[in-house]
Amino acid sequence: MRSFCAILLITLTVGCERASSTDRPGVPKHVLIIRHAEKPPEEAGELGLNAKGKIRAAALYELFEASDQRTDSFPKPDFLFAAAKTKKSYRSVETLAPLGKKLRLTVNEKYDGDDFANLTREIFGKPKYAGKTVLICWKHHAIPDLAAKLGATDAPKNWKDDVFDRVWQLDFDDGNVKFRDRPQELK
Repeated sequence: MRSFCAILLITLTVGCERASSTDRPGVPKHVLIIRHAEKPPEEAGELGLNAKGKIRAAALYELFEASDQRTDSFPKPDFLFAAAKTKKSYRSVETLAPLGKKLRLTVNEKYDGDDFANLTREIFGKPKYAGKTVLICWKHHAIPDLAAKLGATDAPKNWKDDVFDRVWQLDFDDGNVKFRDRPQELK
């Protein structure tokens, strides 16, 4: 019995080592994380984007096209996630709405801004995400925890309050996560 268990353990271990991350259910090829676009001043009490934020949201599709500013375009998303609307903000959903329309993708907004644990379970737990690109628009204060939960050990520990033009790109390959902090470089 002992030798049978040892052989079974070795077989399972070797099999797991050979499987790449794109062979396992739910492991995407890329996860792109952005912050919602620009917002009005806090004292305005508005839930949506300001004029500059609306321009950024309308231009997000440019991230996936090569340009003079961006010769290395981002991988085009297969799935879009935005932090759910709240009584204080619907900026994440509003940021991705134009992109969803342009790419003909539904924006999944069922996860609260602090519920990145369940969002991560969704992405890694369902085969439909395997080998795909997922774009997530989230609250900036929760993005570092989200990136860490997704396996990015070298991501910054905070996202500055005044930064709206970055993309955190996580590339998954053979169980490794490569983190890159890239500029959006939108016109």
